[in-house]
Amino acid sequence: MKRLIPIIVLLLLSTIVASAQTSAGTYSLTGSGYYKTNNFRETDEAETSSSIYNYISRELQISPGIGYFVLNNLEVGILGSISQNRSITAYNYQEDSSDNYNYKSFGKSITNQFAVGPFVRKYFFLTERFALTATSAFNYRFSYARNTLEYTKSQGEEINNSSDGPNSNSLSISLGAGIMYFVTGKFGITAGLGSIYYSRSSTKENRTTYEGEVYAWKRKENSGGFSFSPQYINLGLSYYFGGN
Repeated sequence: MKRLIPIIVLLLLSTIVASAQTSAGTYSLTGSGYYKTNNFRETDEAETSSSIYNYISRELQISPGIGYFVLNNLEVGILGSISQNRSITAYNYQEDSSDNYNYKSFGKSITNQFAVGPFVRKYFFLTERFALTATSAFNYRFSYARNTLEYTKSQGEEINNSSDGPNSNSLSISLGAGIMYFVTGKFGITAGLGSIYYSRSSTKENRTTYEGEVYAWKRKENSGGFSFSPQYINLGLSYYFGGN
């Protein structure tokens, strides 16, 4: 009996900790992010020609947020994100013919993206420290890209193309699922599992050719779908303060 008392006390304290973290009047600060790399190389050998293609990309995203529990286990707040994607492509083609034709190209692309919007999140506790979450969010996103392409032919001709864009603005609404594990009375680990979403975007681009000519185009698009797969899982940390 004496051994059971400490166990019962610990269980009660765990319940109090979990309920205190998501009780009305509590604030939360959240943060998540990821860094992805992709390296690809392809070679092609034939009797009279050969080619090498290289692709390298680096992507970094940071997503902060702040929330407030208006009711027990019901949180409202604002989420944001900042991301950058850099990629480089290089292609070399060599032809063993009478004129020894060859072609080389080198391209760079940088895309910056910013997003912000409100959210509502509901917590469903399965144990004292483990909960499922359902999040409804509205999001505004802006992205800006800058692309350059340089290529040289065997005759010595050099051509440079660049583009201001594509630049896009989009509005989206989503319903996502996630899990939460409360490590201590103030810290939790979050994992987003994916979402159902609908998005409406407007994109434009100004492209400048090597002759100095500028071409502009615009496009509007509506899209929607599911994003439930391992590649969409992202981890984050939450800090809770205030409340009762």
